[in-house]
Amino acid sequence: MTKIKTLIPLMIAGILLFSSCETFEEGPNFTLTSKNARLTRTWILDSINNSIVNDEISWTFEKGGNHTKMYNGFESNNPAIWSFGNDKTLEIYYINDNMTEVYTILKLTITEMILLTTQGGNELRYAFKAE
Repeated sequence: MTKIKTLIPLMIAGILLFSSCETFEEGPNFTLTSKNARLTRTWILDSINNSIVNDEISWTFEKGGNHTKMYNGFESNNPAIWSFGNDKTLEIYYINDNMTEVYTILKLTITEMILLTTQGGNELRYAFKAE
């Protein structure tokens, strides 16, 4: 009976650890918050390729799938829809341009997001802080 009492908490901990774990390259290593819940908010662009961004640029991801970008207080006139591609990618479809951008999610916490993409053969690393 003592062995069963010891094994049950270990089994529960193992199940929680492996079922709640969704790791991105740079974290988090463990979270109970879904990636949807972590993504849906407004993000302020902090840096591109580790260079500080001086303009005020924000990206907003809404629960219904809508995505908007603001540049120095002006909203982009190109509406977009976001979705998760595979486990570690974020896709943004721009309606007016009929174009999809794909980002690899390197980090997604409730306060930080790091995305990686390639544009024109150049790799771009976007670092965001939650608003």
